[in-house]
Amino acid sequence: MCSVTMAMGGLSAAGSLAQGQAARRQARSQGEYNYQLGIWRNENYQRQVDYQQELADWQEENYNKTAASAQESARGQYATVLEQVELTRAKTLDNIARAARAASQGRGKEAASQAESGTQGSSMSLALQQYELQEARFTHNSFKNLETSIKQSERNLLAIRAAAQNRINAAMPAPMAPIDPAQPTQAVSQPSMMPYIIGAGSGVVGAMAYQNTIDAMTPPIE
Repeated sequence: MCSVTMAMGGLSAAGSLAQGQAARRQARSQGEYNYQLGIWRNENYQRQVDYQQELADWQEENYNKTAASAQESARGQYATVLEQVELTRAKTLDNIARAARAASQGRGKEAASQAESGTQGSSMSLALQQYELQEARFTHNSFKNLETSIKQSERNLLAIRAAAQNRINAAMPAPMAPIDPAQPTQAVSQPSMMPYIIGAGSGVVGAMAYQNTIDAMTPPIE
């Protein structure tokens, strides 16, 4: 009976020690996993940082190129509009000058014709004033048309500037989302074997105490 009790105590002690060793193995495995996880998190964080930096560099370069292209295009369109305005102005002034010469020639011919025919007084004045009136109307209409053309050109210039600004604004990089910092991994401490050793000793002591109790209750054999 004593050997059975001691065997039970030994099994209990062995079980406690086995639990302790298993707990330590589990702690080592968890620690190794946490260590590798920490490395992966740090590497992943660095990859995100590097990617954002590359993206920021590309966005800045693309923005600068787009802004330069938009400004260059706007300058070219400005030049075209202003050149057209100058051509229209020059053509208007030339037409007005032509009309003035034509009116002057008409008045001269009319005056000569009426002088030959002997026409004088109000009839002659009225005929000459017709040329002056036609010239004035032509000049007035020409300048009004030129003014309308210039105002339209001003609107075109504003539209060109707005389009260029929209291109530049569209190329403006959007704010980047913040990168989550690498989360620290939890440290894993090795469990102490002392509780399991104490448990094993308690099992042996308990078995011996149990055996002593049984021995005390068992009457001696005569």
